[in-house]
Amino acid sequence: MTNELARELRLREPRPYIPYLLAQASSFPWPRHRVEAVGESWREPAAFVGNGPFVLAQLDEEGLLLAGNPLWVGAQGNVSEIAVGFGLPEESIDVWRSGELDFLLSANPLDLADAPDTIERRLPLLGVTYLCFNSGRAPLDDERVRRALAHGLDRAAVAMRGQEPAYGGFLPPGVAGHSHSLGLSFDLARARALLGEAGFPGGNGLPELELVHADFGFSLEFRREVEARWRSPWRELDVRVRHEWVNAGALSSGATEPVHGFEWGWVADYPDPDGMLGTFLESGIARPNDPEVKRLLALARSTRSRDERIELYRDIDRRLVSESVEVVPTGYDAWSLARRTWLDGLWATPTQLGSLEEVVVRRPS
Repeated sequence: MTNELARELRLREPRPYIPYLLAQASSFPWPRHRVEAVGESWREPAAFVGNGPFVLAQLDEEGLLLAGNPLWVGAQGNVSEIAVGFGLPEESIDVWRSGELDFLLSANPLDLADAPDTIERRLPLLGVTYLCFNSGRAPLDDERVRRALAHGLDRAAVAMRGQEPAYGGFLPPGVAGHSHSLGLSFDLARARALLGEAGFPGGNGLPELELVHADFGFSLEFRREVEARWRSPWRELDVRVRHEWVNAGALSSGATEPVHGFEWGWVADYPDPDGMLGTFLESGIARPNDPEVKRLLALARSTRSRDERIELYRDIDRRLVSESVEVVPTGYDAWSLARRTWLDGLWATPTQLGSLEEVVVRRPS
């Protein structure tokens, strides 16, 4: 006889994406005896309780060690321990080439096509980088100016290394409801015509635009790379840009209100369109002027029909990206997963590395 404990979750209205939230580690139930034993430190990573094929055996700043779970009764490969190191991708490539690693996961392309015994795959992530216009500040309060800047932006030039330039909507390819051609096309002739209609022929009279970048405390080299991509995004339109850096944590507290726009990224925690658009719109980072967006979002979140939900999120995406043109997606994120030819059963999803229970190492003779 098993000792099972049931839990009932009651919501005020339907929330079809709730199962995705419950599948996240942050929502897993914790054994009461474990919490009582370690006290407040139960929240720390080292106190993590797992019931999968591997459990956390060791954790420090350099990496972690996973050990086979002796209580695991499911499928299992021939791996007893997995050592995972933390580091930047560029630091790991030399280590890979030296033959010390069996697999490598990175958000940047690894460029290991010439490395021996290597198989590299790219998988879409639930993430997008974007440019957000402040439609409450002149001259960007004129939709024609926003539309002109969107048409005049070469996504291939500003997308991060390893990203797919985004010509679709805010919802990336790995999320249901993605529209691959929703964004405004790169069209300099149309951009010039729109600026002329707005009273800025050839860019004349257009003030210098302030563009904010999110500062995560990364290196000076990182900042230089970002500014290099965005140095003159509208050079062909004679639009001048001044770059500013703001602490990433301040972006949701109104730090971008005085400026013309900012560039940043958004990643979903769960594979549902609400994980992108819902969380983004409620973050306070973007403040769309279209009052219909809020109503559509509430409806999309509570509608039971999957098809109707997806169409509602597509409608929201269209309003933001191609109608009011307040958000311009610039790039879609992707994983790079490299593994050795003798490693089988290793896979990844748009949200995480696979559970590793069927990983088999077949060492070359």
